[in-house]
Amino acid sequence: PWLLRFFDQIKFYEVSAEELHKMREEFPRGRVKLKVEETTFSLKAYKEFLETNDDSIKAFKQTQQAAFDQERAMWERTGLANFTSESGEVLEQEMERIEIGEHDEAVESPVQGSLWKVITKLGDVVEEGEVLAIAESMKMEVDIEAPEAGKIAKVLCHEGENVHAGKTLFIIEPLEK
Repeated sequence: PWLLRFFDQIKFYEVSAEELHKMREEFPRGRVKLKVEETTFSLKAYKEFLETNDDSIKAFKQTQQAAFDQERAMWERTGLANFTSESGEVLEQEMERIEIGEHDEAVESPVQGSLWKVITKLGDVVEEGEVLAIAESMKMEVDIEAPEAGKIAKVLCHEGENVHAGKTLFIIEPLEK
């Protein structure tokens, strides 16, 4: 299932922009023939390669660093360099607006991310551990589960919403026993 394995060596070769676009389009369809050669890794040959190409490697690294420095300066100019999250004061205000009954249970987002799917709706009866919603965070799906059995009394979120860790998403009323 994997294209590469540990210790596989990759050799890059120059292609035109048109060839690259065609390869990117055809590769997922299995229409690009890769050239695979069995070989043995030689540390001695690798060190010789590094020594022979030392000047061009250093020149490339300088160009790469200069490009990164320019990108970093652009981040600084546009305010993208530093991440700021909502202050504790904003979070406290949000909590004050949500009325929670004495025996009710608040279900909070465990992560910062996007709500990919909201499964339950107002009035649904759920079991402890049942998935109420699915968040997407850092390319991972995170199930948001009911901490106890009960009835969904409030839905405070919607699909596609960006949420922060700790944001209240649902209120669950315990079932009468």
